[in-house]
Amino acid sequence: MDGHIFSKRNDSNITMCVYATLVEQFDGSEISVHDNQVWAYLFLVPHWPADKNIMLARGDEPLTIGTGYILNGNLSINEGRKWTRTAFEIDDAVPLRAPADATRDPHPQFRMAGLVLRVEDGRVLVGWERYDDDLGNFAWVYAKLEYKAAGEDMRVKKYWFEGNMNGPDRMKDWVVNTANPDL
Repeated sequence: MDGHIFSKRNDSNITMCVYATLVEQFDGSEISVHDNQVWAYLFLVPHWPADKNIMLARGDEPLTIGTGYILNGNLSINEGRKWTRTAFEIDDAVPLRAPADATRDPHPQFRMAGLVLRVEDGRVLVGWERYDDDLGNFAWVYAKLEYKAAGEDMRVKKYWFEGNMNGPDRMKDWVVNTANPDL
């Protein structure tokens, strides 16, 4: 678990599985001056509220607009002094037979490891260390997860968390189903 929390060079500590429908895509080589740019995607996530049901992602190949996909990958978070770059990095996109549907498909899920820094009001503030490209030093990245069973005994301990993503914001929309301490 230390490799996830104190990895220094790893800008992602969150794996995700999301059922979503592709709305739009862009060939990175055509919209960037940088070489080897990947594809950029805009997905509709039917499980999320209508005012925040769009997810941005990137991957290595073109997909089919209007098609539903099971998306597996990781949330890449790179925080700088005056900016934060966040993107869902797709490792695997499995096409569905129809667009993604909240009544039929599983809820978006996350898995992550982190150090519990604070516990308050049924939520845990979890953090991990990473290299900050903008400052050239090490910084912490955070997630604030709803966890009704959270207790003060969790503070300053390492945990693996799994749960549902009720929206895109890792600071207010994510709910823990399972928490396992690092033994």
